[in-house]
Formats: sequence, C-alpha cells, structure tokens
Amino acid sequence: MNLVFIGSGADGLGTPAFARAAALGFTPVLVTADPARRTGARAAGVRVLACDLDSPDSPAALAGRLRHALGEIAGVTAADRAHAVTAARVAARLGLPGNPPEAVTTCADRVLTRRALVAARLPSPAFEPVGPDDDLDARVVAALSRIALPCVVRPALDLTALDLTGPALSVPGVPGFLGTPDAPGTLGPGTGSGGAPGLVLCSTYGEVTAHCRRIVSPAAGTGIPAGTAVIEGRLPGPGFGVETVGAGGFHRCVGITAGRVTAPPHLVERGHVPAMPLPPDRVRTLTATATRALAAVGLTHGAAHVEMRLAGDHAYVVRIDAHPADGAVRASFARECGFDLLDAHLRAVTGLDQLPLPGSPVTAGNAFPGAHPFPAASRARRVRRLGAPGAGAGIPAGDAGR
Repeated sequence: MNLVFIGSGADGLGTPAFARAAALGFTPVLVTADPARRTGARAAGVRVLACDLDSPDSPAALAGRLRHALGEIAGVTAADRAHAVTAARVAARLGLPGNPPEAVTTCADRVLTRRALVAARLPSPAFEPVGPDDDLDARVVAALSRIALPCVVRPALDLTALDLTGPALSVPGVPGFLGTPDAPGTLGPGTGSGGAPGLVLCSTYGEVTAHCRRIVSPAAGTGIPAGTAVIEGRLPGPGFGVETVGAGGFHRCVGITAGRVTAPPHLVERGHVPAMPLPPDRVRTLTATATRALAAVGLTHGAAHVEMRLAGDHAYVVRIDAHPADGAVRASFARECGFDLLDAHLRAVTGLDQLPLPGSPVTAGNAFPGAHPFPAASRARRVRRLGAPGAGAGIPAGDAGR
C-alpha cells in the first residue's frame, strides 16, 4: 500500500516522515512540482512523481493520476504546510481518511479562521481585513477606530509557507527562515521567508498603512502575489503551542510547548520548546480552547498545531496549522516525553489504530502529560532560562515557578 505525500517535503515533514511511513509498512510516494530538487528523497527509496500542483484542477487531475499510477493508496497527506489544502482535496476525492478540504482552507486563511472562532464564541482579538480592491486608507482608518495601537498587521495567507524564491537563504539566529533575494541572510522590512510580507507590530497609522500596502500591492518582480492584509489587536501574554491528534472528529491534546519569537517589530517565530509545568487551570484553559477551536474550523483527522496566547483567564488562538508541528517540536516530543507526533499523524490519515496516547495534561498538571518529562538537572536549566532568558531571544523574563 502506498502513502502519498504532496509538496516539496524540503521544509516540511521531510525524510523522517518517509522513514516512519516505511516503518508502518507503507511505500512512501512524494508528489512534487520539482522532482529534480528531491534527489535526497529518491536516495532514501522514496518514489517521486512530478505533477503541477498549482493548476486550478490539480486535485481532480492528481487524484485520477494517483489512482492510475499507484493502484492501492492507504492515505494522502501534505509534505509541507503550503500544500495542506491540495492534500485534503485529493484525499477527499479518493475517499481516504482526512480533514474536510473546507476546514483546511479555513485554517490556511486567517480571516476565515477568525470568523469561525468568533462564530463559535471563542476569545478573539478585534480584526479587520484589507483587500487589494479596498480603499486602503479608508479601511485602515475604520480599523484603527476600534483596534488600539500598537496593533499587528500580517497577510491573511501564510506566505512564509510558500516557496517563492527557490533555494533557501539562511537568517542568522532564525533557523528555518529565509532572507530577501537582495540581502541574503537578513530579513527585509516586514518580511517573512523569501522576502514575502510577514507579521509586523505597528505603532502608528503610517506604519499600519505602509505594511498593508506591502501585502495588498507587493513590488513588481518579486513573484509575491497580491493578497489580503489583516489588522489585528495585539495579544498580550506568553505564547504557547498546543499539539493535538485527531481521528473521526475527536481531538486529544498530547502536549503544550512554549513559543519563541524574535524581538519586535517583526516577531518572527523561532520555534517552540517544551513548556515548564503549568498550573492545572491554565492547562485546562489552553486545551479546552484548542479543542473547541479545532471543532470550530472543522478539523477531524491527524496532528494539528494550535498557536495560542494566554491573557489573564482567557486563551486566544493565534493560528491553527492543519499539519503536524515542525521537526524541532516533533523531535522534542519524542525526546522529552516519548510520544511520536509523526507516527500519530500518519496513523490517523491512513486509518490505522493509534498507539496508546499519553494521559490527560489536565489531571497531570504538567505541560506534558504523565510523569514529569524532564530530569531534575534539565528542570533546573529550564528554570534558569525562563527566569532570565538569553539576550536577543525576544522572550520576557517569566514566572519560573510555572
């Protein structure tokens, strides 16, 4: 039986996913638009199929091609976040386990996500979309009449997940992020990977207007599509990532990580690390809000990463990835608490029975379920990091008792 991965796989699930698929008894198949760049996958024994993934009719055409080329298919999943919607559409057409395409589309679009959360009466910051056809100045004035400064401006679609510039350029101190084409190794003003507009914390009307314009009217020749900007109220409080596994519409929280971002104004995510133990009421707030959010957007299968902030007694959803957390988080889970997020995700999208999941993080009172995941020496090191974080980490000194 074949397990199909759609996308490049370079910055997504990658080689560990192919190895895990083989360990589960499946033949991994990578479907990509650029097979020449995936020589590593072939070397690992992965079958590689070339296909245009950007064609409007690609899900229907790809489903038919996969049926013809592969025969029996156990499951279809995305090899990277950029192709999560395509993978969901192909899986649905093949009648395989997976998330409804509409749910994955909602997660990929911040405006749709915000509207779904508001409809479910979940805590949400005030927000205002600004599209390419809108009167930009009028929309910004209207937004700032009800959204306090400083506020956050970002693209509705996660352009940092798109391969816009070809080979990756490194950014010192920000693993996994790219540089701008004209300044390798640096982030341009208000950009994410590949020079694509990213999140910016704006303090003035002029900054809000300028960054909205970068998003809705990108400079010619950059290859960045015009998009919708979202102006949002700034969420205070510490950031967390809630990792979940779902099957048949039931979601289980398997752990909580602490988010790290660079210093303002760009607040580029540097990744997640295992959180210190949290009070049980905070764990309940995070996990209950995360599972309600997943139900609100309609996700049903596989691993998901819910990025959140705790502000007072409320947990706010920043974004939902209908895709497993990145490799660093997955490795951390496997190392610190013995739980394989990738294995759980692949079992869900192929209909296999799950291995026993960890106990409830609510009753354990820890960021990770069950016994304390860190040895005493490791706990001491993490207390020191939280109490006095390293310079330039972009993390405020926290309550080490958590």
